[in-house]
Amino acid sequence: MKKSYFLYAPLTIGIFIWGILVAGGDLRWFFDLPSVILILCPLLFLLLAIFGPGSIVDAFRAAMGSGEATKYELQRAILFFATAQKVFILAGVLATLAGIFMTLYGISRSDTGYPYLVYLVVAFLTVFYSIFLMMVVTVPFKAALENKLYKLEEGE
Repeated sequence: MKKSYFLYAPLTIGIFIWGILVAGGDLRWFFDLPSVILILCPLLFLLLAIFGPGSIVDAFRAAMGSGEATKYELQRAILFFATAQKVFILAGVLATLAGIFMTLYGISRSDTGYPYLVYLVVAFLTVFYSIFLMMVVTVPFKAALENKLYKLEEGE
């Protein structure tokens, strides 16, 4: 991974924040603890169950490190980030479906649907978090690892 990632990733986040603010949005709308829990906890627990803490650290080290990594280390790290992408997508979709279900159930039990619209917000924020984290973390790291692997294979 190029060191410029640490410049461009925050810049990308800043552009999103700027776009939200220019459109008249409020950043507080995008912070919701249930949505964060529904995305990050399954991701963390599943990745720990599949890879273990050491392999997770090794995957980030392989992507960010400038030193030589073996073909096996690069392939294992690519597998980690590809798996993380899939879990982000699945957790986002599953949490969105749960939020939609809670919204519909709440509306069906209420004279006014307004108190239950918060569930719909949770539903959409979970997809937002999943896609955003994939864009900023897993896609760049996986691409950096694949790039290193291609360069390593060219040298063989």
